[in-house]
Amino acid sequence: MPYIILALLAIIAFVGLKARAKAKYYRKVYSDVHYRQIGDWVGKVLQMGQVEHPSLEDGSALVTDAGVVVGFTRQFDSEHDVLHFSVSQQQGPTTHAVGGRIMFFLVLLLNRAVRSHHYELRRGLQRHNTKSSRKRVRTLQGKESRRVRDYNHLISR
Repeated sequence: MPYIILALLAIIAFVGLKARAKAKYYRKVYSDVHYRQIGDWVGKVLQMGQVEHPSLEDGSALVTDAGVVVGFTRQFDSEHDVLHFSVSQQQGPTTHAVGGRIMFFLVLLLNRAVRSHHYELRRGLQRHNTKSSRKRVRTLQGKESRRVRDYNHLISR
């Protein structure tokens, strides 16, 4: 009987230590410093041209201080500029919590980049104040509102 109690106490202690280590890891992953590191990296990779395969040498992949690996590829075809981010963890499979939060953060950064690009376009067109520039501002406004409506629909799911 005492062996069973000792075995149960050992199992409880092991589970407690494992949970504590996991909580420490998640605190590191979800910290502001970690998100800032990913945000700085995204700013650099968005300025890159076409990237076929992510690699650490050219900067299209990043291993963060928390052990999260983020890769970036970019493809251009005739109509679209396709960006692909992949998120994985160094130790074991990528959990949904880590992958989901980091991808949500990446989408927020991309949304901010597109909004600032549209802002610069609109500002330049409004300076001209011609009939054609006003027409382009109206079409750009419609494009922005459709993109925002789609984005809000996606994040509300």
